[in-house]
Amino acid sequence: MSFVWGKATHASLSTDEKEASKMFERFDDEEEEEENDVKKQRFRRSKRCWFLCVDVVVSSLIVFAAVLVIRNDVHQVVVSNNALNENTNTKVDVHQSHHKYAFTPTNGKIAYSWVAKGHELPSETTFTGSKSSKRSFESESEFKYMHMAMPTELPDGSIAVAFQASPTEYEGSIRQALYWAISRDNGVTFSRPEMIAKDDQLPVWTPVLKVSGQRVFLLYTVSSRKCRYYDQSRNALRHSPGGDVVYKVSDDNGKTWSSGQVILSYGSEDGMPKVIANTLVELEDGSWVLPFWREPGKTCPQMKSEVKDASLLRKGSAGVIRSMDQGLTWEVFGNLTATKGESWLIENTVVERKSERRKTTKKKENNNNKGGRTNNVLVQHFRTKSGVAFVSLSRDNGKTWTEASETTLPNPNSKMHTIRIDDGDTYDAYDNVDEKTLSSSSSPSKSFFVAAYNHHPRTRDPLVLAVSKSTDGVDSWKPFAKIEPGGMREIIKPELDKSLLKPGAMQYAYPTIHWTKDGKYLLVAYSVMYGARGQLTCFGIRVARMEMKDVPRP
Repeated sequence: MSFVWGKATHASLSTDEKEASKMFERFDDEEEEEENDVKKQRFRRSKRCWFLCVDVVVSSLIVFAAVLVIRNDVHQVVVSNNALNENTNTKVDVHQSHHKYAFTPTNGKIAYSWVAKGHELPSETTFTGSKSSKRSFESESEFKYMHMAMPTELPDGSIAVAFQASPTEYEGSIRQALYWAISRDNGVTFSRPEMIAKDDQLPVWTPVLKVSGQRVFLLYTVSSRKCRYYDQSRNALRHSPGGDVVYKVSDDNGKTWSSGQVILSYGSEDGMPKVIANTLVELEDGSWVLPFWREPGKTCPQMKSEVKDASLLRKGSAGVIRSMDQGLTWEVFGNLTATKGESWLIENTVVERKSERRKTTKKKENNNNKGGRTNNVLVQHFRTKSGVAFVSLSRDNGKTWTEASETTLPNPNSKMHTIRIDDGDTYDAYDNVDEKTLSSSSSPSKSFFVAAYNHHPRTRDPLVLAVSKSTDGVDSWKPFAKIEPGGMREIIKPELDKSLLKPGAMQYAYPTIHWTKDGKYLLVAYSVMYGARGQLTCFGIRVARMEMKDVPRP
């Protein structure tokens, strides 16, 4: 029995061992499954971490690339600005930073007069708060817009300053007309402005005065009805500048005028408005040259069939109108355009270089009947958007012109003016002039050029005069007068508020020069404006007067 029991017991233990073995196997399987689950979870976590790292890296790369692009753009802007500064300031700041001006508002050599006033100057007080003692003009209530001053000397010896003006606060109103004010004391005081040209239904623009003997020519432009547009900012109907170029004459110092005659129409030539802004020049051969430009306007329809060059449809072009018979007939020459970027060539001004003589045989002299004289070179400067003025030359009295190129004169996209002075006297005007500006080796010249312009590539201040040799007019300009300073560098007229003396806030622009017939005075007429919120406030037309005996000769 014991044997049987022992055998049974052994059998029972074997069964238990099997069950235990199965149980352990099951536990092992469960542990293996748990371990696999842990591994899977670890793998998933690792995968998520890996994808997260990839996302971070990619995002970082994108941000880095964006930073590089922005940095590159900023660098390009800085480089462009620096290039503009270097392009202009390296040519300009030599005079602006180190120049000693012979004329400034504070040294007593410039006298100022108001030709007409519109908006009251802010507060009309001095810097100490006291009221300005300057005389009030009757015209202050009439004009809210005044611009494009043009001085000249009438046959009776009086000084006339013409300008465009309107009772509205903007240009291009149908109420815009031409006026002038008269001075009988060489620009010290001026009469109340009186109207000299208007159109009942269209604005008239940009007076240009030319005196020939006892006759006064008034040239101007009349807008086209096709060039009207709605100005939403002012809630007004306006007209683009220019249109038909017209002239009328007076033989009694402006008391009466003839009817207007069209020289060049809006619809002729290339079918866009024609605009003028600077003086008509009488050349040594007696011909007249009037600089003008073609400006497409905001909404003017253009006669495309008349335009030979499609690029002119977008940016226009510049040229001259020439008369060989004292204004009886006229011819048009020149289609000058800016060759770089989106600039333009407008508000052009022309001077004639002093005549040069060459040696020639007597036979050749007799054949050409010119006494051995070459054709004089005409020098034409332009307003541009490039930070500097451009220039073009003509060697055939305006028929053909060289491609316009950069000059050393800065230009903040604003009108400049040049004239030639044929001075019979020579003054010793070098005692108070910096040697860096006028070389000690220079000697006074009987003929020289004078330019009025804004001596800055971006702001319409300061307003400066410069001189150049009458055989150049391109590279040898030397500033000598700061008519209106920029910013707070100098205290200017007492009636201007300090808050308006920030650089570029006040605009002293669109100058036109006149040299009096007696040779004693140099007059500069210009606009005084304030620019804010994209709109201009017109304060009036001023004249700066200085004595010629103090003007340095190049």
